[in-house]
Amino acid sequence: MEENFSAPNKSFLPRILQNAKHVLSLLPMIVTVYLQLFLYTVPLLTVIVLAREWAPTPYYWEQKWGTTLAWIDQNRRLALGFVPSFIAAIMYWLVGAIFLVFDFTGWMSKYKTQPGTNEPLQAPRLTKVVKCVLINQFVVGMSLTLLMHEITRLTSTKEQLDLNKFKELPSISTMLIHLAVFATVREVLNYYTHRLMHHRLFYKNVHKQHHMWSAPIALISIYCHPVEHIIVNAFPAITGPILMKSHPLVLWSWFLLVQPWSMIIHSGYHFPLFPCPEFHDFHHMTSTSNFGNLTIMDAIHGTDKQWKKSESYKRSFTLFGVKPAREIIKRLQ
Repeated sequence: MEENFSAPNKSFLPRILQNAKHVLSLLPMIVTVYLQLFLYTVPLLTVIVLAREWAPTPYYWEQKWGTTLAWIDQNRRLALGFVPSFIAAIMYWLVGAIFLVFDFTGWMSKYKTQPGTNEPLQAPRLTKVVKCVLINQFVVGMSLTLLMHEITRLTSTKEQLDLNKFKELPSISTMLIHLAVFATVREVLNYYTHRLMHHRLFYKNVHKQHHMWSAPIALISIYCHPVEHIIVNAFPAITGPILMKSHPLVLWSWFLLVQPWSMIIHSGYHFPLFPCPEFHDFHHMTSTSNFGNLTIMDAIHGTDKQWKKSESYKRSFTLFGVKPAREIIKRLQ
């Protein structure tokens, strides 16, 4: 029996070409985003370069890493199952404590993206956030990383589990490539999983908790339902390192960087040289646009159109001086 195939849709090819042209038109913006990401990694990379240059002996750090690797080999569950979560948690509370000082004292209020909000910050609301964050970090997060470690151990060959391939320290170029891939994978997955959370099936019972803060603060970065924490926060962040089979030091560097980034874009403060929070801040104000982290996926799908018509969009740039973005825009108008 012959199969009947419908005639090809004549509009399909023009639509593909139109989408390709749209993506190409976004290249300058995409390049700018990755330059901003590079700027964000500069402090960490500088510390690494200086540490290598000022080492007491030529192979000082290689020897130290060899000792650490031997410890990891003997304590895999602890080193690979718990250490990444501990790094993320430590960075979370260090960065969060700094921003809490600003929130309670009002020292940096001129840099606020939504002036007058959370002034003063209400202690009962904050207590609820702290409890939720601790559960997500030390119950949900650590259980997830431990589970992934066990799955990897049970499904990998002896050769795949051999840590000798990580004896050499990763180069700066390798770190940059891997970190760029991690950020890209996270942007794509976070966009679609976050947008899924705005579907009526998930928003009321899962995602609405995070949106109780229309003017966010740094600590609410992972103030969310456990299901959301796994799907929207953890899954996009850990997929890149898994796909790249990255060096443990690159993995730990990623957690050192990604946690503060998420907190900064939730902080409600647009500081000089820091990642600009305007994009995600607008998402909390409206809940109808800006679902990604880096603006790329929203630009591709057109879910940033409302934001691009707003005052927030005009203030969305990296500050290289001490004047707040609002003052700069006011002078230009």
